[in-house]
Amino acid sequence: MNGTRYAALVTSPAVEGVYYNKEVFEANGITETPKNFDEMVELARRLKAKGVTPFYEMAGDRWATQWWVQVQLADAAKDGLWDKINKGQETFSSPVVLDAIKKYKSLIDEGLFNKDIKTARFEDQGKALLDGKAAMVVQVNSFFGQLQATADTATLDKRIGFFPISPSGNVGTFIPDQSNALVAFKTGDAKREAAARQLLSFWMGPGYKDFIADRNTVSLETDVPSPASVPKALQQVHDSLGEAVGSMQALAVANPDLYINLADMITGTMTPEQVASTTQEQFAQLAKRRRGRFLTPDDSRPPTGPSTGRGGRGSPPSPRPAPEDMPC
Repeated sequence: MNGTRYAALVTSPAVEGVYYNKEVFEANGITETPKNFDEMVELARRLKAKGVTPFYEMAGDRWATQWWVQVQLADAAKDGLWDKINKGQETFSSPVVLDAIKKYKSLIDEGLFNKDIKTARFEDQGKALLDGKAAMVVQVNSFFGQLQATADTATLDKRIGFFPISPSGNVGTFIPDQSNALVAFKTGDAKREAAARQLLSFWMGPGYKDFIADRNTVSLETDVPSPASVPKALQQVHDSLGEAVGSMQALAVANPDLYINLADMITGTMTPEQVASTTQEQFAQLAKRRRGRFLTPDDSRPPTGPSTGRGGRGSPPSPRPAPEDMPC
């Protein structure tokens, strides 16, 4: 409507943060979750010294590698990083982003991750955390969906917790997820548009209670309580949204292949500097394609319409709305 695409939120938006194994923490005398990124790293070093794998990463599937960089950029995002990148005032090669990439690599080189990081996959990551083979995972909501498919709520409540993380504190980073919202497109076909409106009306009306019960997820409607069986960690993810900041996928005008480039860094075919410069080149090309011209410092308004980038997901990479298209 008037150049803006609206959507109806049906589930809680995804948040980049840290899922941890409560039993591993307890067995190693950890009684509180870290209060910022540096505390988390120090905790990881203590766990490693005790023979515990602190972090588990899945570079074999690549797409989650970018969360490690983005959570380090949470404070910068709050201060307008993505708007500055959109305007050309910052780039992916600027120190703020490059330093986050370098930090990620240094933690890998330090041995704080699983030994099979280069080949590990999404399913391996979930099993490792649930079984206590690793202490922490930086992930998004789709990761917890995998855990829900393999364990009941009682088991999840006993073993799995969540905390948001950023350099300065416990601030999450939210990211659009293709399972979070419904969009009814204007097709010009009156019958189809009427059917879409009817579906939206039912889904967000009388059908919503049954929907969230079937998904065992947090309710977004004040008059529909969340099911009693919703795992505590999922509620913690939802609670972190109030102070969460926008991700690259939410606020950048284009979505480059940061995750692919980071996976290449992990496998040894790119340096952090090459990751940054390649990602910036991709960003510039995608932004140019969307706008029909190069970015300039005075050109800050993101265009409407989906990105053509593939860069990342709360579930598999897919086109995403521009910032002003996102549902409030």
